[in-house]
Amino acid sequence: MNKITICLLFFFSFSLSAQDSFDSELSQEQMVKDLELFREIREIANSGLYKYRTKNQIDSIYNWAYSQIKQSSSLGDFYNIVCTITDFEGSLHNNTDLPDKVIESIRNESWGYFPFMISDVEDYWVCNNDSLEIPVGSRIIEINGKKMEEIIQELGIYWTTDGYNTTGKKIGFKKSFPFYYRMFYGQKESFDILYQEPDGATQQLNLQSISNKQYKENRSKMHSMPSDYLYFWNYLEMTEKKELYQLSAINPNTVLLKINSFYIGRNEDDPIHKKYMAFLDSTFSELKANGVENLIVDVRYNGGGTGPNDVETGSFLIDKPLKEAQQAWTSCRKLPKTRHLNIKWYQKPFANIVVKKEVKKNLSEGEDGNFYYDKPKTISPKENAFTGTLYLLVGPETASAASLFA
Repeated sequence: MNKITICLLFFFSFSLSAQDSFDSELSQEQMVKDLELFREIREIANSGLYKYRTKNQIDSIYNWAYSQIKQSSSLGDFYNIVCTITDFEGSLHNNTDLPDKVIESIRNESWGYFPFMISDVEDYWVCNNDSLEIPVGSRIIEINGKKMEEIIQELGIYWTTDGYNTTGKKIGFKKSFPFYYRMFYGQKESFDILYQEPDGATQQLNLQSISNKQYKENRSKMHSMPSDYLYFWNYLEMTEKKELYQLSAINPNTVLLKINSFYIGRNEDDPIHKKYMAFLDSTFSELKANGVENLIVDVRYNGGGTGPNDVETGSFLIDKPLKEAQQAWTSCRKLPKTRHLNIKWYQKPFANIVVKKEVKKNLSEGEDGNFYYDKPKTISPKENAFTGTLYLLVGPETASAASLFA
């Protein structure tokens, strides 16, 4: 398995938290100050900063950012600059969020949003809502004179993925295209849309914008929702519907195991996790007893979850011991810039104490100054591990713990 950089999740707030709307003015001087602070924190706390990018490439993206600031005047402009940097680094666990006040103002916007949801079909982007002037399934070619391919390229900054993965961004567009369009291009009164109907006829139409509330209603009524609603999974709903994991027989020799999430209990002591382990043990004992030859494991909708569900599931599918990681480390000795942490003021003095305690408990210092995790698990095959032909299904949503599992 690959080397893994330990993720320490930090939440920092900058001066932009004083703003109350996405289009609020923000001085270039303040942008530069915040960008310098952002970079300093990244270089100290993000051990994976140079995993996919060289130092020269990171320097280059910051040089680009400073040049963009000279053309910028609002919080939204600065947010888009920081999102571009975050996306460029290449980690799905890195996100750039807006302050609560700004999010609230966006929720109340009564106009400016693209009037329907889109979805990818064979690398084309099509209308994914019924009962519109544009027929469902119509291929969108241009919006306001800009090619769809260019729009998708530009809006990809809002959905972070690992490394150079671009297919994973399709999930973000399916969920949030109208929101992304508003963030990147601003609020629009209307949209000139060039599209191709399912029968091949090319048409052009101007549609009025909609509100943020209507955009969310459109999302809940997507034409494709009956088949891909799991892209919008939430842990509690999937638990209630018993859709976290499912087993079904394709034929006497082939069984399908769907694992739609690894959020199956908070830890190994959680009753929900223990129930899942009992399910796996029973399932694989039955597969072995019945001589099932083929097993399809489907994690296409699995966006990750909690340990040890990924490695424990893997122990039923391997034929020799494996380490969950060859090596894992963090370069962060303590929390940088604690006064900027996005936590309560009275918690800040104790933040570094907590982190230092965790580092001392789980990590040991190496000769290079990094702190290494010295307790990587070795995964051994279960006694009833599957020995037939294994097929693994992955997709754009497969991420985090599910990616490690795959």
